Amino acid sequence: MDVMMKMFQEKFVTIEERRLASLVKQKGGDAVFNDEQVMMELWTEEASISASAGNERHRSTENFDPVEIQREIREQPAEAIERNEKTFYGHFRVQMRWIQDDINRAFERQEHRVISAINEGPHDRILDPVRIPVRSQSSG
Repeated sequence: MDVMMKMFQEKFVTIEERRLASLVKQKGGDAVFNDEQVMMELWTEEASISASAGNERHRSTENFDPVEIQREIREQPAEAIERNEKTFYGHFRVQMRWIQDDINRAFERQEHRVISAINEGPHDRILDPVRIPVRSQSSG
């Protein structure tokens, strides 16, 4: 299970999200969500990080609504899952396709190795053949 979580984090958790999580931790963890000023700082930092990363989806500072943010934070996981189910399953299907493609490529490589090994003979395994001319000896 840990391997799947690591793969998920590598594929779906962006560098920007990791930086923001680190900032939240530096500012006091979950306690920041009760401090409107710190939330505004994080909001501005998110916009800055997203813009510098070329992410066009970043939020503008004009749309800062601490009440809405706190509602999202306090939302029950089941409600959030239901609300985001379509997006989640879309991402999940993409991830599964990537994993299946990786597995298929690995099998294809092994398949080619096996077939080439079957078709090869002992002479194909000689990496640096030494050619010695054969002289005929005359009897005499």
